[in-house]
Amino acid sequence: MQCGRDKNSYYICVNYLQNRIYCTLGMDLYLFNPETDLALASHGANYTASEKIRQMAHDLAVLPLWYAPQGSGIRVPDEESAHFVEKLCSQLGTFFFTVRKKNVHSEEIKKVQPWGWDKAVKNRLLRMGISAEILPSDLQLDEHRWLSSRERVADMLSHFKGEPYCHGSAANLYTLEDCERYALAAKEGVVFKSPWSSSGKGLSWCRDGFTDRHRNWCQRVLKEQGVVTAQSIKQRVCDFAMEFHCDEEKHWSFIGYSLFQTNAQGAYLGNLLLTDEEIEQRLSAYVPLQHLRRVREILLHQLESFDYQGYMGIDMIICADSNDAFSIHPCVEMNWRMNMGVVSHLLREKVLHPEAHATFHVDNYPHREAFETQFLPRLEEHPCHWEGHRLKKGLFPLTPITPQTLSVAYISAT
Repeated sequence: MQCGRDKNSYYICVNYLQNRIYCTLGMDLYLFNPETDLALASHGANYTASEKIRQMAHDLAVLPLWYAPQGSGIRVPDEESAHFVEKLCSQLGTFFFTVRKKNVHSEEIKKVQPWGWDKAVKNRLLRMGISAEILPSDLQLDEHRWLSSRERVADMLSHFKGEPYCHGSAANLYTLEDCERYALAAKEGVVFKSPWSSSGKGLSWCRDGFTDRHRNWCQRVLKEQGVVTAQSIKQRVCDFAMEFHCDEEKHWSFIGYSLFQTNAQGAYLGNLLLTDEEIEQRLSAYVPLQHLRRVREILLHQLESFDYQGYMGIDMIICADSNDAFSIHPCVEMNWRMNMGVVSHLLREKVLHPEAHATFHVDNYPHREAFETQFLPRLEEHPCHWEGHRLKKGLFPLTPITPQTLSVAYISAT
């Protein structure tokens, strides 16, 4: 191979040489499987996501580019996605290896890192030619499913009893009578949750009594998944999360905060790309900083008892009572997988200019006309401005835009 003297030729040459090195030493393969929570609910190796979710997985396939270590392999579905990765590597001076199904060689892969583990993604990897020796066993996947159930929330909250500024409770309900009893006892209302579901889904908000709608919902979840989890509804002031990581030596560490937005149904809308210091400053306007850090200490101590490796996040809320007194609900959800909070935290460190004010979003459009009339004009109106490899202003797509795109991840910086 020959290298030219222009910048693009230089990166092609460097990428080629690094490519050869990583193929020799083996690499970690990353893939984005946003259906993982629904696959956990199914618990079947042959689970197939809906067409809408499959479209999202295709459109956002290169998302691991923004959180995987440099030199990793990124599973891409087509040449357009591969070209997008190569173009960004040239622009930002980084290196990633794109992997398509037809060019997977099991001996080149030393580890696989999906967005989340489930039996369906394991089956998919086996069909790609990945060796079973580097994949979790079915028993390990059963244990991971147990860990990922919302039933674990009640267990975690039990460790915060008596802690100042911490108010939150949850219950695991195994009969329809238990569900009705819990709803009638909750003065502010209750949100019922299925043990496994995707973000903002699998919820039933019960504010005005236990109606036939709630009864039918609970009965269905009990039949399909065996348990309904429940939490009393709090007056939400802001949503945030604490992000953690457990390494191969089973050492847990706090990665950082995530300050995010949700809609009225609890579905994720986007993250503010702030430093940890800026997030602490905002949260300490409601509760003393030492109590936030106490929550972190308790969580780190409790997480040590779990057999897990990788990133995970714990969603929380600052809530207010009728007297406008503020408290922390220290465990609304636990996400035992990669999550958008970790992605946002790493984007702030890797891409954003220190002076920029920005948000991270994932938008999903119902059809192409909506994408073209709502997103594309914004893209034209807000061109990117860079200083070095740092985004200072503009709307920057993190995933490819093609004639078929319906989902896009992006940063909006001002």
